[in-house]
Amino acid sequence: MEVFCHVSRGFSCNSYLCRCERTGESILVDPGISADEILARFGNERFSKIVLTHGHFDHVMCADELREKTGASIYAHRLEAELLSDPKKNASSFFRTAPVSFSADALLEEGDEVRFGDCELAVLHTPGHSPGGISLLGEGVLFSGDTLFSEGVGRTDLFGGDERVLKQSLFRLFALPAETRVYPGHGEPFELFGRIAQNCDL
Repeated sequence: MEVFCHVSRGFSCNSYLCRCERTGESILVDPGISADEILARFGNERFSKIVLTHGHFDHVMCADELREKTGASIYAHRLEAELLSDPKKNASSFFRTAPVSFSADALLEEGDEVRFGDCELAVLHTPGHSPGGISLLGEGVLFSGDTLFSEGVGRTDLFGGDERVLKQSLFRLFALPAETRVYPGHGEPFELFGRIAQNCDL
């Protein structure tokens, strides 16, 4: 599996294109703010799935437009459906951006797998930052959304955030192999062992 990152302007959200090296099939994780930026960077790729780690506007704003332009299907955890459809809950109205309201084509659950070519990523339900936040795990890499960053953790003051639940999700992630490569929703990728020693910061 190959991983390519695009950082959206404005809110510096990381969008990831994951490509199967053998077949060329790919998925897009957290498309971010601008469909034009994504298509300029990844428009020649064959991504048929747009997977959302959670429903906050800075990660999903252009998902509906990309679906219309590419025919890709949108995947999100079932507990994020409320955020995706409500501009107040996904914070797009709070930050005075264009209101975000759409629905996913497929709803994910813990234990599901997202497949593309010969690759697959397991869905881990990691709530706390939002009710239906997920992380995607496979081939020694983890896409953590806004659950875990290289030098911090997800905020819990937006709709559905819960600090106690977030801590449970973080300890679950820290139980993964220490060499796991983490690709967060914001900031630089990092090795998980670099955060295990910082458990006291949770």
